[in-house]
Amino acid sequence: MSWEMTEILVRVFSGIFLCSVTGSVLFLYWKPVSRYLEKKGDAKLNYTILKIIVVSFFVPVLSVVFEDLSHKTWLFSTTSTIRTITEIVGSIWLLGAIVSGVFYLSKHRRLKAALNNASICSRQTQKVAEICRKKMSVRRKIHVFQSYQAPVPFICGVIRPKIILPEEQL
Repeated sequence: MSWEMTEILVRVFSGIFLCSVTGSVLFLYWKPVSRYLEKKGDAKLNYTILKIIVVSFFVPVLSVVFEDLSHKTWLFSTTSTIRTITEIVGSIWLLGAIVSGVFYLSKHRRLKAALNNASICSRQTQKVAEICRKKMSVRRKIHVFQSYQAPVPFICGVIRPKIILPEEQL
């Protein structure tokens, strides 16, 4: 592998590592605070903080902070040992990412096929869902469906969220 490619890989994996550390630390601080917010009944603030934490897993804030340190310390240098480790770990990581992507894509397709058979719930259930939505200050309309293939209630969808209930009455 060329020197430039290795340098890029070290930077990429350093960014991924620092994003993981940032998100994990924020999550650990948020967890006890979330319990307090749940007791207080402030679901909106709790949800907003959680969104910020999720974003921190993807935005390399610490990479920018450590950019100056990257030229002065051994942590981000590209010695032959670090280059070899980066190539091995990078290959394993890439293989794992591809396998995980294929696995979750197949699960997503199976879930989507199962949801095609779901039917919309009764008006009474929709009214209960609407009341809950307003109490929790959720702005989006969330449709509630029933499916024989749903063993437990769950929510799916980010852009168009849906609540899926088992077919039997709850």
